[in-house]
Amino acid sequence: MWHVRRLAWLKGAYGQTEEAYTLLEEGLLAISEAPAPPGEAQQAAAQQAAAQQAAAQQAAAQQAAKIESSLRYELANLCVTRGDLDRALALLKESLQGSEQIGDIEGKAASLHQMAQVYLTRGELDRTLALYQESLQLKEQIGCTRWPIPT
Repeated sequence: MWHVRRLAWLKGAYGQTEEAYTLLEEGLLAISEAPAPPGEAQQAAAQQAAAQQAAAQQAAAQQAAKIESSLRYELANLCVTRGDLDRALALLKESLQGSEQIGDIEGKAASLHQMAQVYLTRGELDRTLALYQESLQLKEQIGCTRWPIPT
């Protein structure tokens, strides 16, 4: 609105006081109807609100990914019950990837543990041992005292 003020000053300087007055009145009216420009406090509050919203969205996305990983884990357990070990391993690998992507150490340990169970059922003892050891290391890392880790 600085240009309105300057124009009104010029009009006043040339004796057009009525026009200068009208310009200033209209300028004041426009300012009173327009939202106030954000000051430092308003900008900080807006930035904080945006950061909180972004954090909430990230937490919701992470929760959704954890739920999806957990569903794959449970479906894999059903596949084991039905004897479909190949499908169970595929689902457990997907669950493992999901847990790794979101940094869910408990979910990763649980998936590894269940994968070891499937390999044990298949008689693949070397793979079984490696997966159990990796799962146990993760369990110890997070201080989990229950076995298996609930998902």
